[in-house]
Amino acid sequence: MRLRYTILTVFWLLAASVDTGQLFAADPHILFEERCGRCHDHAGPFVAATIVLRDGQAFTKTDDEPLEPFLRDHRRHLSNADAVALAAHMTRIARRNGLFRSKCGMCHDNARDLARTMLIERDDGIYGRYSGRDMADFLRSHGRATDLEAGILLTMLREQLAALDR
Repeated sequence: MRLRYTILTVFWLLAASVDTGQLFAADPHILFEERCGRCHDHAGPFVAATIVLRDGQAFTKTDDEPLEPFLRDHRRHLSNADAVALAAHMTRIARRNGLFRSKCGMCHDNARDLARTMLIERDDGIYGRYSGRDMADFLRSHGRATDLEAGILLTMLREQLAALDR
């Protein structure tokens, strides 16, 4: 019985000392869902409603506070690594200014699910998992995306697939 308590105590101490940023850094979506999702909507709509960019830096709309320190001190007190990872993720979303929602949101809920269920990366390209279509070509005609928008969307989808490999 005493050995079990010792093992549980050691396990608890180890678990309590783990920086969740290291656990979730490979996939900021999981980090957002695990640490923020109980109170906030999906990251895209949440960022659009609460974050503003100034000189490339993300600030909260309500308090005009830099995002990273805000995240560290917010209700659930994120670790430094988690705050850095989430701030970077949210800043990327804000820079894209709702492009996925405006071009793809009519049919696809979010970039993460679309990329991870419908796409595959091979030979330095992204292809339809089942159709085999080259997404670089397909995005130029699909959703009425301009060449610039198609490039941004392709980068976004590539990031979603890359998170699975880490």
